[in-house]
This record gives sequence, structure tokens and C-alpha cells, in this order.
Amino acid sequence: MDYLNSYQAACIQTTTQVVVSNNPKDQDRVIAGNVKRLQELIEWTYYQSDGRAKLMVTGEHALMGTYRPRTIDEWLGLALPIPNQFTDELAGTAKQFKCYIATHFMEKDPNFDGMLFDTAVIINPEGEIALRYRKHNGPNNLNVQYMAPGDVYDKYVKLYGQESLFPVIDTPLGKLGCFICYDLNFPEVARCLTLNGAEVLIHLTASTVTLSQHWEELKVARAWENAAYLVSAEVGPWTDSRWPLQFSQGSSTIVSYTGDVIGSSNGPGERVVTAEINLAPLRKRRESLIPHQVNPFFQLRASLYAEEYRRAKAWPLNSFTETPMRDRMEANEIAKNVMAGWYNRGTLKRP
Repeated sequence: MDYLNSYQAACIQTTTQVVVSNNPKDQDRVIAGNVKRLQELIEWTYYQSDGRAKLMVTGEHALMGTYRPRTIDEWLGLALPIPNQFTDELAGTAKQFKCYIATHFMEKDPNFDGMLFDTAVIINPEGEIALRYRKHNGPNNLNVQYMAPGDVYDKYVKLYGQESLFPVIDTPLGKLGCFICYDLNFPEVARCLTLNGAEVLIHLTASTVTLSQHWEELKVARAWENAAYLVSAEVGPWTDSRWPLQFSQGSSTIVSYTGDVIGSSNGPGERVVTAEINLAPLRKRRESLIPHQVNPFFQLRASLYAEEYRRAKAWPLNSFTETPMRDRMEANEIAKNVMAGWYNRGTLKRP
């Protein structure tokens, strides 16, 4: 493959009109407006960069927002299959500006009736959906009661293969992988993408102001510890929701493989952040055997850690294979059982 050794990545921090109606027709109208604004900002970014911006990334929920409260049935009525009419619209934009577009949907899959996934997609310059990543961490929260692949692990792997859990695609922009919002708190997610070859970690997020300080530190850590670029796109203002207009700090950030912040929005609002991606020095770092220069490939004691994880008896796989979750409190019951195990084994001490 011919690689672009140097190009620009862009975090597109859009204003999002939130879907507040449970009527799919109303949703289509609102998402269409959000897609149009995204297309305008992609066009602006393309020309501002003289065509060098090749990777365009939105925040999580950038096309529909989230709205509380909603039941699982209400979310299932709004969740979309992938591909859909909006991925088709963005496919045309990717073709027009010869770029990769990473964005987000609440997704329903006909193979998993009664379930929805929190999903990132990458659309390539040929207009194809080149990657689909379904969020692993943070399901069943107050806003969006979605499932994770691990909740239906055996069936999921049988249908889509082990590689679908942490997918990475090889492109002229390098090897790309996605993860979403709360996944940032779990270093295993970015590490698994790295072990599958990811050189650019794409993080679509909608973090709140209360999380922003520590998340900025974690963004640097995820890039540094994996010798990878990290392109973390936040959301801009959300209109028509019950939330504050600027509920997010809006701290879209691009971090180099050296752990240096090379692009930042420095605040909320509708913004575009760009930074240079250079693959050659990253690849040189990854072949380095210099001590104390982080190289996750030659220094990783994977087998050592794997055994400890097996012994941990943490969150179980296949929790909702037989019966889909109907309320987030069902996940809380699983959490209580997991915590009871930690206490019973003496790993944790009660206050």
C-alpha cells in the first residue's frame, strides 16, 4: 500500500440539534440538518487545509445528541441500521473531498433483536463503510441503554469474528482504529487496537465538564503508552435538549505518538481542530529498542497480564445473550454480583 507520510487530521466539533421526539420522521429531519452542518464544516476544513485534511472526526452523538429519559423501546424505535440514508449522504461527501469520515450512530442490528449498539463508523474516500466499532464500556447508563459486544460475546464472535471486537483498517493514512467516549477510561481498549496494528487511535466522545480535566490526562496517556497518534473529537453545543448548551468542555484534542498535544480546541463551542500526522517517525519509534522509550510491541508481557485477568472474575461475558436487557437496573444487578465477588475474595475491603 502507498501511504501518505504526512497529512492533516481534523476534529470537527459541531453544533448538534438534539432529537427530542420519539417519532422517527422527526428524527430523520433533525439528523438531516445535523448532517448538512457537518458537511459544511468538512468542506470548510478541506479548503482551509488546502486539501491536506484527510481524516475528519466527529464527537459521539454528534448527529442526534442524547435525551433523557428514554426507554429501551423508545431508543430501539430511533436506532438506525448501518448503512443508512445518512451514511449514504456522508459517503458522497467522503468521495467529493477524498477524505475519511469517522462519525457515530445508535445502531440496531437485525442479528440481535431487541438490542441497540453505540457505534462508530469510518467511511472511506470510495464511499464505503470501511470500519464499524461498537462501544465496549459504559453501556446501560442513564442516557442511552445500549448493549456491548461482550454482552452477547459468543454469538457476536460467531457472526462477525474475533477481529470485529477491536477492528483496525489499513489505509493510506496508516492503520486506523476507533473507540468511543468512556472506553478512554480502560487502557485495554486502546491497547487491543494497538495490538491489532492501529497507528492512529480515533476517539469519538461526548464528555461532560466534570470529566474533562482527567480525560485530557488520559488522552495523553493513551497516545504515549501505545506509541500512537490519538485524534479525540468532542461535541460542540447541543440545542433543544434539557442539558446546558455547553454541557461539554469541548476539548477536542490531537496527541502525537510522543504524548505531546499538537492540536486543541481550548474550549467549548463549534470549532475545528487540525494537526499534522506523520507516519514515518511513528513507525521508527515502534521499531526502537532503546530502554525507557515506550514501545508497546517489544516490551509488552501480554501472557503475564492475561493470566491475572483470567483470575480476576470481573464482568462476565454473555450477560444478555438469552434475554436482551430491558432496563439499566438489570446491569446494576450484575455489577452488584461482581462487586460481591471482589469483597468475598478479600480483594476489596468494605469501608
